[in-house]
Amino acid sequence: MSPRLIRLKALAAGLLALAAGMAQAAPAIAPGEYLTEHGWGQLTVRPGTQGRQRFELQTEGGNAHVCELGGEILPDGRLHIDGSDADEPPCHATARLQGRGVAIAHDDADACRQWCGARARFEGLYLKPAAGCTLSEVGRSRAEATRHYKAGRHAQARARLESLLADCSATLGWVDTHWIRNDLALTQYKLGDLAACLKTLEPLAADAAKSDAALREEWVSPVMEDSYLGPVRAARTNLRLCRGEGGRTRP
Repeated sequence: MSPRLIRLKALAAGLLALAAGMAQAAPAIAPGEYLTEHGWGQLTVRPGTQGRQRFELQTEGGNAHVCELGGEILPDGRLHIDGSDADEPPCHATARLQGRGVAIAHDDADACRQWCGARARFEGLYLKPAAGCTLSEVGRSRAEATRHYKAGRHAQARARLESLLADCSATLGWVDTHWIRNDLALTQYKLGDLAACLKTLEPLAADAAKSDAALREEWVSPVMEDSYLGPVRAARTNLRLCRGEGGRTRP
């Protein structure tokens, strides 16, 4: 074999190795909190060592079944889950950047399902929350709105709650969203803006018109039924207020 041919083969082998390395490496995920649409899942990514990152995943599914797992994100995007049994088939799961979020996928093997209750899952797209919309930031904003409301600063409370609904709607949990709507509606009522109050409660109005018994017949999961009945009952009272029908405000 000629020296020139040997050099060409060596160059080709080097290029193939470089391409393989590039294909295996996945773009690093920015550390921070990521939430699913409607807030049923939370992914937290933290810096690690040797090109690896730490992660924690928590999700909630039907009947309050949950997934809880954590471990490392390897440089190629594969997940190594803490507590995995080396003698058992592994859970083949990955974390990849997708748009403004992180897509978590797995092969649906028993090794992946063992981290979840029967009605929960952890695969999906986890979005980077908008500014002010992480779980802790939402909690602080709601607490701030409550302080404004109790102090009679209803305009400030309204501004804070309207901002939450407008800015954080993509990743807010649905029960939290309904409670925020009730808080905002009651604040609008205090300000005399009855039309805005009714508009805010529109997504709850149809269910608020039904009895608890009728709603229970529609729900398969008792746990989720109880979670939903609270904001629906509050909406019944607040709708009566904003329609001028009287009624007792909730504390």
